[in-house]
Amino acid sequence: MSIESAKAFIRRMKTDEEFAQKATECRDAKAWMTFAKEAGFDSTVDDVTVDDIKEAIKELSDETT
Repeated sequence: MSIESAKAFIRRMKTDEEFAQKATECRDAKAWMTFAKEAGFDSTVDDVTVDDIKEAIKELSDETT
């Protein structure tokens, strides 16, 4: 998942309550990947890193300040 995709995912989590609820219900990486793909986000578990998500969150936080 690219940084841009991660940002889009996080934005959607912040603005779409139903989407956020479904995302948080995923109990493992496979369930999360299935959910993300069904929602239109192309990625694999190996593509997503904690650093990618942290960077996306930081950039989104910077945009709102």
